[in-house]
Amino acid sequence: EGIKEREAEKEGIKEREAKEEAQKPKLERPCRSILHKETCTSRIPCLKTEARRHVTFDSVIIRDYGMILGDHPCCSYGPPVTLDWDYLEYEPLKVDEYEFHHSLRRPLKQLNLNYFRRLKLLEMAGTSEEDLKTSKKDVSKIKRSRSVTRYFVSAQPVEAAVESAVRKFKRVLKDDHWKSERHLFK
Repeated sequence: EGIKEREAEKEGIKEREAKEEAQKPKLERPCRSILHKETCTSRIPCLKTEARRHVTFDSVIIRDYGMILGDHPCCSYGPPVTLDWDYLEYEPLKVDEYEFHHSLRRPLKQLNLNYFRRLKLLEMAGTSEEDLKTSKKDVSKIKRSRSVTRYFVSAQPVEAAVESAVRKFKRVLKDDHWKSERHLFK
């Protein structure tokens, strides 16, 4: 009796899982991998596991970071800014509440900080003139170094070949220390 009840229970569980699976939306992604063809049988189990995967979010935590003097050389002119390590963390919000109240996404043009906006942010952060000058010098050094690297990058394969030839030439001329100490290992 106990065995029959267990089997019936297992079948009931399987039927419920099948119904739940049928109600879930399927993730129909085309297989773009060069390792698997569209008709590959090893891809079939992956589709089943993908259909069961789902992600839910409960709350959003907002952090407010300060802007400080940075060291990244990608700004066109003037000192760069970066996020500070310190932050102000606000109370967690439910995702729906956040989505209802958050402002519209700004266009990329508004996200760009020009020289004057960066200076104003750095002044508000209390950055000294001396720090600004030092940062400008450091950024210009890094930019110069990068331009030299870009200029010589085309010569890199030649340089690697010359270094390899020099190593091989030294190996031929120099008696290898393993060969000279071979008697110690006999």
